[in-house]
Amino acid sequence: MAQTNFLKLTKTKTGAIPGEFAADFATNMEIIDNFAAQQTVAFNQDIPAEDWVIEHNLNRMPLVTIVDDTNVVMVGEIEYLDENNLVIHFSEEVSGKAYLR
Repeated sequence: MAQTNFLKLTKTKTGAIPGEFAADFATNMEIIDNFAAQQTVAFNQDIPAEDWVIEHNLNRMPLVTIVDDTNVVMVGEIEYLDENNLVIHFSEEVSGKAYLR
C-alpha cells in the first residue's frame, strides 16, 4: 500500500537577519504539529477484553492514551507488533477507548 499522508518541508531562505531562520523553523514546527494532530486514531473497545488488538495504519508507533467508559485514564501494557498494529494488555477484561497519536 502506498503511503499517501506525508509532509515535506523545504528550507527556502536563510536571510541575513538574525533569528529569521528560527522564525521559519517555528512556523515549520507548527505545520508539523498540525499535521501530526490530523494523524490520530480513536479506537473503541465496546466488549470487555484483556487484550485489545488495534490495527491503526499510521505507519509509526503512536503514543497511546487509554480511558475507561467513564473517561478515566487506565494503564495497560502496550505491545507494538509493527508500525501499523499494536496490542494493549490488561490484567482483567475492560472496555473503553484508546486514542492513538
